[in-house]
Amino acid sequence: MTLQCPGCKATIDDDSFYCDQCGTELMKCGLCGYTGKGKVCPHDRTPLLPAKALAQSGGTASLSTASPAKTGPGPGTAPAAGPAPTPAAPVAAPPGAVATPARGLCLRSAAHGVELRPAPGDVLGRRFGPHAGLLSRFSQISSNHLELQRDDSGQWFAKDMNSFNHSFYNGTQLAPGQPQRLEAGATLALGDVAFAVSFE
Repeated sequence: MTLQCPGCKATIDDDSFYCDQCGTELMKCGLCGYTGKGKVCPHDRTPLLPAKALAQSGGTASLSTASPAKTGPGPGTAPAAGPAPTPAAPVAAPPGAVATPARGLCLRSAAHGVELRPAPGDVLGRRFGPHAGLLSRFSQISSNHLELQRDDSGQWFAKDMNSFNHSFYNGTQLAPGQPQRLEAGATLALGDVAFAVSFE
């Protein structure tokens, strides 16, 4: 049997690997046997393979091996794999974050019109500490009167720094250097300057 060369249109044997006239390598479909130009069979969209390679592999056997390289299912698979890791990263982040401990302390003295929002580690004093500007007018408050701390669980503590006029929690004098746990609604006094304790 014969076929027509897709290059020069010469009639050649159908079992040829190259055209006898022009030397063009013959490309064949492993399913229907179509011989022609291009990369894909126009009849069944199967990739065209070199006739020699097709014959050596037993016809259709090489088709499954060569198809991925010719048609490119690989690129189709890559985009599908890409989006999968992306959602996984944001899901892992929220469980690690703990926002509960970050509650702020607020000390209000309605009688004196003073409101303090200290940070953990702040010292309350008439001359030292970040709130000295507001507390400097109170002679009962020592230069370094009281220290405020917050632990890992978010609980606040007050520690008297051996002040001259002492610190009081709900009317009870604090022992110098001993942390006192603060509760909402309690009263914390520096000398005779009393503050209502709240959390925000």
